[in-house]
Amino acid sequence: MKRKLPTIGFIGTGIIGLPMAFNLIKNNYNIYAYVRNIKNHKKLVGKSSSKINELAGNDVYYKGAHVLHMLRYLIGYDQLKKILREFIYTPKKQPNNQTSTNDFIAFVQKNVDIDLSWFFEKYLYQKGLPTLKVEKQELKNKNIYELAWVDKDFLMPLEISFNSFDGKRNRKLHFQNKPIRIAIPKGESLLIDPDSWLLFDKHYEN
Repeated sequence: MKRKLPTIGFIGTGIIGLPMAFNLIKNNYNIYAYVRNIKNHKKLVGKSSSKINELAGNDVYYKGAHVLHMLRYLIGYDQLKKILREFIYTPKKQPNNQTSTNDFIAFVQKNVDIDLSWFFEKYLYQKGLPTLKVEKQELKNKNIYELAWVDKDFLMPLEISFNSFDGKRNRKLHFQNKPIRIAIPKGESLLIDPDSWLLFDKHYEN
């Protein structure tokens, strides 16, 4: 009989915690991460002339690590691992093998077949998080949820989980600003991003 592996929680996924979490996921453990240290008061990446007090403080570590976590969600663990390994060992144009955020973004884009400009723009160059609008309508025997990203041209796929009339459903939704509708039995809960992949805010409307 196959042994059921426990769920392991991480409070914060920084420089040390994120690689540990990746390794556990690779070995089929369930991971729940609670990122308590991300403030979103400032941008992660500023202009080249930015002063130290204009940048993101500890978000460089905590939010920066979670950005890589979300990039893994978008392109897959193996692809991200390959990109990071190659990027580290690729000779850089700047002196002393230094690099820049733009160099990393360009390298990622060169190695994937999807446009990720919306992703880097939102999470690196803007201080706020994307917002998911959630509307709920109660009918006789079911609830109708409408989900839509508020942020223009934001393309993040979203995982949801719920108990349906014929059993548990796990879905990955692809949508933008136009709402997508989900019907679930009345009395059941809709779990949004059940595995805590993403950084975003929710705005509920009834």
